[in-house]
Amino acid sequence: MESISSPQAISPPPHSGFIDPEARKEFLRLCLLTFLIFFLNAHASMLAIIFTRHGLVLQEIGWLLSLYGVPVVIFTFATGTAAALIGSLWTARIGICLMLIGFTSLSLTAWSFWPALVSRLCWGIGYGLMFSSLVTYAQSRLTKDRFVYLFGLFSSMAPISHALAPPWVEFLLRFNTDAIIFILGGLPAMAALGLTFWLRPLAKPTASRGLIQLGAAFDRARWLPLISVLIAGALFGFISSYMASAMQEKGIAQAWFFAATVFAMLSTRFLAMGTFSKYSAKYVVAAGLSLMSLCYLVLASTRTDWVVALCGLGFGSGYSVVYPVVSNWMSGSLPPQERAGPQAAFNAIFHIGLLWMPLPVTYLIAAIGYSGALIALGLLGFAFTGLILFWDPKKPRPPF
Repeated sequence: MESISSPQAISPPPHSGFIDPEARKEFLRLCLLTFLIFFLNAHASMLAIIFTRHGLVLQEIGWLLSLYGVPVVIFTFATGTAAALIGSLWTARIGICLMLIGFTSLSLTAWSFWPALVSRLCWGIGYGLMFSSLVTYAQSRLTKDRFVYLFGLFSSMAPISHALAPPWVEFLLRFNTDAIIFILGGLPAMAALGLTFWLRPLAKPTASRGLIQLGAAFDRARWLPLISVLIAGALFGFISSYMASAMQEKGIAQAWFFAATVFAMLSTRFLAMGTFSKYSAKYVVAAGLSLMSLCYLVLASTRTDWVVALCGLGFGSGYSVVYPVVSNWMSGSLPPQERAGPQAAFNAIFHIGLLWMPLPVTYLIAAIGYSGALIALGLLGFAFTGLILFWDPKKPRPPF
């Protein structure tokens, strides 16, 4: 006789969107712990200011921000295999621990390039192991019903943290003791680590397919979602690395842009994702990227508070649509336990755009300033949006 706690014995409510009743609670815990982890990670958006206060030059700061992305990408690719060996949750826990070590050690190393680089690389290894593992786990709690809507809510935790942390760090900077920023910033991630032990383990993917799935991720049919997430990452990467500095140069408080971005992300994902999921992913993503690019062009030419806030609303709305839709476009048709490999590739490409962008943009800023860099990124976004709209990857060659 089956136990009453068995998932087979309890039928989930119709169209609930979760695999069983317990999955709803796990999903909420996962959203909370993801917010806490990314609140730590969002401190990276203020590192350029902190490193400058300690006398590092712009090129050194660019390397510290960008080289972090090397272990992120390498270890994100490795999460599919790691999940096959020790499971997605343990991969995430190890990643969170390494993030904590790398981040908190900056309280001692932020004053010198090479020690700070060691801290950043440790932080990057941990982030690479953590991110894709949590994404895979989140998807495993969901059914196809309301997948885009619910996954959109989960994925909003990261950008919301990225929008809330800079004003908090800006407040702490007034005390002229940067070490406290790294000590206090680690506390939420410690709480998140504890929350992972309240989640049921996810079935391991088939070990023999851990690397083979990466090949499937680069199939021609998936080129467009990979291009889309690369550009979305590059555009969002400016926010997580240099937007705080750009606002400071314009003499505008951080909250005008970041608070508006948070509001837009929340309202879009809570109120509109169900509507967007009814349309072709290709056109929804193109619209989102176009809106993000347009907001960068407007930001480059304004020093008015309310215009900056409008740009935050527009950028947040565009980004909040793009990431969950592209993620579903990439691997939504696969069984939950087999998504680790494709999601690893997908998120690695996203982080190439997100984390490797600061290095070339550093030299753009040095040459043409923050406004010039915003214009360049906006034009880049529009160019690739055209590619997404008009290139059919099933054809042997792109049209240009």
